[in-house]
Amino acid sequence: MSDRRGEAKALNNLGRIHLCSGHHREALVAYRASLEIFQEIGGAQNEAILYQNIGTVHHYKGSYNEALAACRQALAIFCDIGDRPCQANVLNDIGAIYQSADCYDEALSYHQQAQLIAEEIRNLSQQLVALRGIANIQRGSGRYGEALDHYHTALALAREIGDPYQEGKILEGIAESTLHTQRGPDAARIVFRQALDIFERLGVPEAESVQIRIEAMDPAFAIPIS
Repeated sequence: MSDRRGEAKALNNLGRIHLCSGHHREALVAYRASLEIFQEIGGAQNEAILYQNIGTVHHYKGSYNEALAACRQALAIFCDIGDRPCQANVLNDIGAIYQSADCYDEALSYHQQAQLIAEEIRNLSQQLVALRGIANIQRGSGRYGEALDHYHTALALAREIGDPYQEGKILEGIAESTLHTQRGPDAARIVFRQALDIFERLGVPEAESVQIRIEAMDPAFAIPIS
């Protein structure tokens, strides 16, 4: 007798492997095959998770309408079954998709909804994601003071729950915002270096981009005027 549930879980894991390897088409095939099995055998939460995973792939591909459609299906299921932590999670995902699509008002609304739920259920991880999303939007809108307030609140949460990757991303946001304050490049460079230390320790690609950012700020790398 075949283990359909085990097969579906294996396909979901395969989809994650393909996504991490940058094989988006293969990831979608695996996720959709897993979804079809769960739709046959039942499992609303697993269906919702797979819709969210499919949305993640579309987001990476830049297919924002497809990403939003999949994540909204996930959100509807999570709401139906009363899964509040996953509601906050997918609301943050929707906010991130809207931000990638330069729809900042919509992005802010979804991150704020996620923050509210996360605060109600005391989910520090999703509070952190929501706060960083809100801060990113405020920074993109030129509201650097507000952005810094949200970044620092998020930074405290990242350190409280011990999430170094999020800590590094938040420090990067703080540095970018600081560039536009009276503290200027010198203060921003210090924070960039703090972020760089974390990313290098984690061995993530962000280390290279932050290193390039620091070098671009250094007067030694400026092109002299002839």
